[in-house]
Amino acid sequence: MKFTGQRPFFAHVVESMKEGCAKLFTLAVPEDSEALVLETCRKIVKTDLEKVTLTEVGACIEILSSLDLFSTGRVIFFLPSEKMSPEELKAVFSLVNAGPDILFLIVTRTDKVLEHEATSHGSFLDVLRQKPWDKRKEWVAFLTLEFRAAGLNVDEEMSSFLFELYGDDALRVRRELEKLQSAFHGGRKVTILEAEEFLSRPGEFKVSKYAEEVVWKGAPLKEVEGKEVISMIALLRYHYRTLLELSTGEVPAGKSYLISRYKPSFTEERLHKARTMLRFLFEKEIQAKRAPARLLPHFAEEVLIHALYEPQG
Repeated sequence: MKFTGQRPFFAHVVESMKEGCAKLFTLAVPEDSEALVLETCRKIVKTDLEKVTLTEVGACIEILSSLDLFSTGRVIFFLPSEKMSPEELKAVFSLVNAGPDILFLIVTRTDKVLEHEATSHGSFLDVLRQKPWDKRKEWVAFLTLEFRAAGLNVDEEMSSFLFELYGDDALRVRRELEKLQSAFHGGRKVTILEAEEFLSRPGEFKVSKYAEEVVWKGAPLKEVEGKEVISMIALLRYHYRTLLELSTGEVPAGKSYLISRYKPSFTEERLHKARTMLRFLFEKEIQAKRAPARLLPHFAEEVLIHALYEPQG
């Protein structure tokens, strides 16, 4: 993927960083984008960052071991001239992660071993692949056209809502459009709250609705079973992050219906809980995805206990 300027690259990195709270953020970027990456990282954290470049495999460990542990932040361009062994990569990531609280590790090539180490030690974004919201933007535009072709008066917020429900399952979307077309006619605008009465939910509807009510209504958190644990953790993260977004006064596309439905208050206590849970759930989701199925109830219990007895900090 080729970025033509800082703005799209900056937006891409910031959007992805919302997904986690780790201090180490690894970026896989196109070659010859050093200046753009460095400026973007500095703009994100709004402070100067020490720049370090690693190219010689044999010197990587020595250089990392000698760096100042008390630096305010660092951008490390990790561009080894030769392929490194899994053991060498593990050592590099361990040393990098021992650095300051603000860390960006920049690579121009990636493989399964590097990606594993990156996700094990923090957050990983491969901008060499398609940007996730490029796909979303395309589908929202497509759905809006489909709505209008069906004679339904809706806006992009409704299209965004359907994308949240069904992703890029075109066949499923067309079936749901037929339902709405039968239910609404005459050209009047259709709201999300009205449409929800007729839309079928994906298989995890109960978990989805449950997670929504835990965050927005304060419903008691109970255990869920099996693979639903991972879905529940991801959905809780989504809604806690949305709550924090809405507390700033900005209303992202597809989310205003939450304000209409729950009329939330944004007290400092509530926002503190959202931040705390977001950090905790990010870690638990990564662990749960790697855990054998037999251990999933253990993660459900941890999430339950954490929600009931929220630690300070």
